Amino acid sequence: MNLVNGNGNGNSQRNNIQVSADELTVVECECGGSVFQQAHQIHKLSAAHPKNPTGEPQFMNLPVHICLNCGHVKTNQDLTE
Repeated sequence: MNLVNGNGNGNSQRNNIQVSADELTVVECECGGSVFQQAHQIHKLSAAHPKNPTGEPQFMNLPVHICLNCGHVKTNQDLTE
């Protein structure tokens, strides 16, 4: 299987590392749940933000993972901490 390296900022890299499932660690939520559903949070950069070159509001979809046991939302950065 190929691994995806999430760096916490919404970007991912694909690595060609060959591993089997028994070499991986299961990620768990604080509630103990280990099954997540992928979703996206929409983030807005205001038109007045100094790093916004367009002067118009900008929107970005960031991937998140929702625990199916308790509904807690985790970002890629949460998963790496």
